[in-house]
Amino acid sequence: MIDPNNVDLVHHLVLYECDPTVKFDDNNLPEGVCDDYYREFSHCLSNTATVWAIVEFPTEAGDPVGGDFGIKYYNFPESGITEVSALLHAHLQGRSLGTKLIRNHTAVEYLFNAERYDFNYQFDNRLSEPIKLYPGDEFATRCVYNTMNKNQVTLGGQRTTYEMCSQIFTYYPRVKDLYGCFSMNHPDAWQAIRNRVSNDFNNTEILDWIKNIEWTPTVAAQWQEFYNDASRMLTYSAVNNTKSEVLAVLPKYKDLPIKSCQTESI
Repeated sequence: MIDPNNVDLVHHLVLYECDPTVKFDDNNLPEGVCDDYYREFSHCLSNTATVWAIVEFPTEAGDPVGGDFGIKYYNFPESGITEVSALLHAHLQGRSLGTKLIRNHTAVEYLFNAERYDFNYQFDNRLSEPIKLYPGDEFATRCVYNTMNKNQVTLGGQRTTYEMCSQIFTYYPRVKDLYGCFSMNHPDAWQAIRNRVSNDFNNTEILDWIKNIEWTPTVAAQWQEFYNDASRMLTYSAVNNTKSEVLAVLPKYKDLPIKSCQTESI
């Protein structure tokens, strides 16, 4: 898949499954830098089949290529699924990433914990022991960023100069058409911070407003509080079978015990 001359240039690979209803002209496919034309194949960005960042599949599971999978809805199997690896992904401003498995409102363990994240040294965390996941289990993912090397606001998005906080894990057996779960601040929360009561939410207007904010330590603290407390819009499943719900507040859970640093004098 990779030209031998480009091995040293490969950063990470993302394999998507396109919406089967979308048609492409094979003789006129987009070319160039991904950041410039990713919108042209937005219908292929709903389902991340798998991600490579220095990883190999276990012998008992892989990812099938080809075949015609109809759009159906599948409930999470009562018998559970088996997770074999976890990968967290952010861009250039990411500094610390971590995901915990939450069961019965209690943190069980870390699936991935990169306290010092480096965009240029990404890896897939192959779990030493596969983890069984059951209906009702939750993930708590936390991304920490630092933008002190920039003099303009950082937006969220696909471009490397934008930011994201993605938790990707490899599991089996496959749950067809349960492609992912995405969260974002609810439009009502954005309207509230702008002191607007109108339901006419305009994303472009929001972006222009953010770009013109005069940032001070006080304003930065207010924004951190906003992100901590804002209601979220959750979207999950697949193209043509998308479901959304509102999360008024972030769920509380009993955290893992804090480990003290053990040092000895030499």
